[in-house]
Amino acid sequence: MEPPAASIAPILLMIGAKVPYTVVQKLTPEEVDPFSSLCLTYAVCLAGALLLFLLTTAKGGAGQRSLRKEWSKLNWCAPVFGACLLSMDVATMAMFRVGWDLSVGMLVLFVVLSGRRVGGIALSIVGVVLVSL
Repeated sequence: MEPPAASIAPILLMIGAKVPYTVVQKLTPEEVDPFSSLCLTYAVCLAGALLLFLLTTAKGGAGQRSLRKEWSKLNWCAPVFGACLLSMDVATMAMFRVGWDLSVGMLVLFVVLSGRRVGGIALSIVGVVLVSL
């Protein structure tokens, strides 16, 4: 059984990251090209992920992992996940630039994207495809 801290830690990390994430996106100057900003943002993400990979690999001993070996195990999920993250960041930044309030924008995002609604959207798309055949 997992210790209670292991269950709570991801939630605390998410809250601790999501609040400044949203505030920083809102405070990004409007005169800055959003894609230029995202290039630097994702460069920092790349450096951080690489550092964490190297740190967690270092304590692996003789069976150390290599980045190349780990990447060979990947499928389509990683690049699609990256495209989704980029799309969400562009959409959030655009939302703020057209004047959405910080709290309202995030509330709309999470209310609209509930599991039931996503399922309904998926079923609707399948229905449209089936009807058009």
